[in-house]
Amino acid sequence: MREAFEFGPFRLIADQRLLVQAGTPVRINSRAFDILLLLLRASGRVVTSEEILDRVWGHVIEDVNVRVQMAALRNALGDGRDGRRFILNVRGRGYCFVAPVVRGFRGVHGLPGPTSAAPRDPFPTPPRKIIGRDGDLARLMEIARDERLISIVGCGGIGKTTLAVALARAIADEFPDGQTFVDLSGLGDPQLAPAALAAALGVAAQTADLAPALCAFLAQRQGLILFDNCEHVIEAIARLAERLHWEAPGIRILATSREPLGIAAERVYRLAPLESPPTEAAQTACDIMAFPAPQLFVERAIAHSDSFAFADDDAPVVAEICRQLDGLPLAIELAAAAVETLGTRGLANHLHDRFSVLTRGYRTALPRQRTLRATLDWSYDLLSPPLQTLFRQLSVFRGPFSPEDARAVVDVQAHGDRTLLDGLIDLAFKSLIVLDVQGESVRCRLLDSARAYGAEQLLRRGEHSDVARRHARHLARVLERDLKVATFAETALLARHTLLLDDTRAALDWAFSAEGEPLVGVRLTVAATPMWVSASNTAECCQRVEQALPFLTGQGPECSLGRALLYSALAIAGEMNWGRAPSPQQMRDLWSKASSLAQASELIELKLMTRWGLCHCHFLTNDNSAARREALAFITEADGASDPALGEMGRAMLGVVKHMMGDQAGARADIGPTLKSGARPRNYRLRWFDQQVSAQVFMSRVLWLEGRVGDAMEHARAAAEEALRLDHGPTLLLAFGLGAGPAALELADATAANDAVSRLKEVGVRHPLMTLYGPYFEGWLKIREGWRRDGVETMRTALDAYQAAGRYNATQAQGWLVVAEALLLDTRLDEAMHVVEFASGMAERGRGEWCLPELLRLKALAQFGLRADAAEAEALLRKSLAVARRQGARYWGLKSATSLAGLLWRSGRGAEAKALLGPLCRDFHGEPPVPALAEARRVLDEFGDLVRV
Repeated sequence: MREAFEFGPFRLIADQRLLVQAGTPVRINSRAFDILLLLLRASGRVVTSEEILDRVWGHVIEDVNVRVQMAALRNALGDGRDGRRFILNVRGRGYCFVAPVVRGFRGVHGLPGPTSAAPRDPFPTPPRKIIGRDGDLARLMEIARDERLISIVGCGGIGKTTLAVALARAIADEFPDGQTFVDLSGLGDPQLAPAALAAALGVAAQTADLAPALCAFLAQRQGLILFDNCEHVIEAIARLAERLHWEAPGIRILATSREPLGIAAERVYRLAPLESPPTEAAQTACDIMAFPAPQLFVERAIAHSDSFAFADDDAPVVAEICRQLDGLPLAIELAAAAVETLGTRGLANHLHDRFSVLTRGYRTALPRQRTLRATLDWSYDLLSPPLQTLFRQLSVFRGPFSPEDARAVVDVQAHGDRTLLDGLIDLAFKSLIVLDVQGESVRCRLLDSARAYGAEQLLRRGEHSDVARRHARHLARVLERDLKVATFAETALLARHTLLLDDTRAALDWAFSAEGEPLVGVRLTVAATPMWVSASNTAECCQRVEQALPFLTGQGPECSLGRALLYSALAIAGEMNWGRAPSPQQMRDLWSKASSLAQASELIELKLMTRWGLCHCHFLTNDNSAARREALAFITEADGASDPALGEMGRAMLGVVKHMMGDQAGARADIGPTLKSGARPRNYRLRWFDQQVSAQVFMSRVLWLEGRVGDAMEHARAAAEEALRLDHGPTLLLAFGLGAGPAALELADATAANDAVSRLKEVGVRHPLMTLYGPYFEGWLKIREGWRRDGVETMRTALDAYQAAGRYNATQAQGWLVVAEALLLDTRLDEAMHVVEFASGMAERGRGEWCLPELLRLKALAQFGLRADAAEAEALLRKSLAVARRQGARYWGLKSATSLAGLLWRSGRGAEAKALLGPLCRDFHGEPPVPALAEARRVLDEFGDLVRV
């Protein structure tokens, strides 16, 4: 087939090198033609200047040549004149052909050409490309093969008429007697519906009852009738359409309406909004142009403004505009018209006042489609008074809600005799709310523009305060109930519902306003805290808690309980809010205040929660002795609790501290029962992260140090998989930050380590807490891959940030060990010694002796490099080996023995070196070939064949 393209009034035939406009050849030079052909072939994709130079010129010349030819090409096409736009300059990237392109065109190589007897087009608007509706049009064409009465139903401004007209034009050849368009928008009296059809058909009205005459007139004809805008005369059109369906079998009927006709013969096609990029999607210009809502916005903005240029930095703003406008084509077109005045960012900043901004519709449009307010006024005015009341009061919901939620919030008495569910169904039929039915579950939601309109009406009627009060109280009850019994996965699911968070924010804003109820706001803040933490939304959690605390000034038990919970929430959220984290002393003060209030109460689980918080705080701030004291107190107090999982939780806490203090056997004995039982605490306030994942992580670390590296890696993998299944922010931070990340980088091969860091980045997209570890692990990976200088600087930056925030503890000591070893390999001996001494001091002050053998080993190597004192280095290495044996840390022992054997070999004591290292390597028989083991075996190989492992 000959390569040809059709766009706007132009036709291009590639092999003839011919560009034609309205039958007349267009004069265009060879280079410009080649550029146009390249852009057409890549339609919708950005083509760089380099690619144009390579494909069109084939050799290196100045970029100015591209700009000159592009100017000539735009001039030939009339690009930018009369609202016409074909080629978009994407700043800093290249050029993109943005006009609709059809490959092949009428009259070329077998495609049908125009006929001289083409039927008259009855529709009021000229044909134009419909963006984002290709799938809808294809499905409707399939439906039209089997159905004779189709209703396209959707909310105002969603594009029903445009799609219906496109469908009618697409199937026009099937109707020898033509098509008829009946515009009902101006019809005030439903009784005049038959007369409107008669006028459109050109049939003279000879009788008062036109329906029989119309049926007789159409009985032998084959045609299509499109009834447009039926909602305000729905019953009259339903009766007429049903009669035509049965008495005129050659007639097909299309109808557009905000609700179905409600007759047996009808096939309803509900039209959805245009798809917008999801929040987590990539946000470059090309990325978001894969979605139809931004495509429509950009095309209409170009048509309205010659100065509009769409670049990557505009993409997130445009995507957010389209999301806020719910993908409604009318709203998007009105928004695009405002770009010339406000600019893209100005428009985004004014969308809270969308009914004042979105007012520049086409003058040829119907009055009710010239502004967004007019479109919604039309829908609202068609509602009965009870339905208007229901619609207004439902606008208090920011996200999805159930019929039960609605019943708790709206004033049921104001809705007449019909049930609330009937009212919801009516509003859904009229396309003012969306119903999502899955099995026995029903969820409802308002599109954002409809919600904003309803909220405006609610304020105007003076009803907002009463409805907001019921909404806030109901939301507090729901969260208190659901989060108490929710599993980790369910808590995370609640947290991921951004719209539920939006409802919570709206309720809190009202509760703490001048007309609100602060104590309801306090209840809601306490109830919502686990949801914020699960969603890694710790900054907002801190801000909301600080907002609530001043309102708890009483001395009663309820106020004491509330303050204890809020202090705890502020401490745990602040710990993870690295942007404005409290100092270590502030954290201890918060937990101490919470603990004092808890100890004065009779609530055992509150006492345990604050005891756990103090233990965790001491662990984070490098005071393992104090952490051990709190863990022991927790175990003692847990004996009085009804939940046996709490005692196991206390033992696991103690095991973690023992691990950090170098007692690996004791740690394994304390953590093991928790893993074996699979128990989790029932009280959600004691579940800041999952107990089983925590146990897996620290068991992995214990087994790694004990030299059971295969088992250690399995536990790390299991913890990561469970954390991913739960998708709970703090649990993921624990599983990857302390488990899977270090295990992969210390124990795994280079490929697995790379995969682990990539996975960390993927998780970090959803959970910002994970970004804390991003630079840390990226630097470690660079060191693993041989880029030691860059890796050291990257890791140092991350570790300095931990230190500055007062969050240094024994787990971060491992990072300094990696940095020190990399510095030694780069022979930066003074720096290496400084790092080792710093890390040693921190470990000693916090009693974080788990890494003491490795610290002694690295200190020995640094001192030997600086002073070449073999005796001093040997003494430190033997001490390192002795500490490793005392702690049961065979892994550290292997590394110390490897360094010591190398030193002995160089001093001529080969037999002693072999006798030291050989048995240790044999102890690792059957374990994966981790880097430390591979290095030990390499050293043995250098000794010769005297020892075989």
